[in-house]
Amino acid sequence: MSTTDFIPRSDPEFNLWQNNLVTESEANMIPWGLTEPDLAPVKILKTKWESAFLAASNKQNRTSAEVQAKGDARGVYEPALRNFVAEFWRITAR
Repeated sequence: MSTTDFIPRSDPEFNLWQNNLVTESEANMIPWGLTEPDLAPVKILKTKWESAFLAASNKQNRTSAEVQAKGDARGVYEPALRNFVAEFWRITAR
């Protein structure tokens, strides 16, 4: 991971990181000035990612469609997380 990229590259590390980000954001909504509508899009994509990640995690018993679905889910979720973090820092920097 480069110093300019805060999102882990590997899927297992990404999974832990994204879960921590969303969990901490939910727990600190009031002090961080977040609202449920701020988190709703991220939480929807989180559910999709986690489902796809779980389905594709068993290397002995997964299909190419499950691997593709995981990649697709991350491909949508990761930019949404980047936008969320950028917006979060904009809000809290006031």
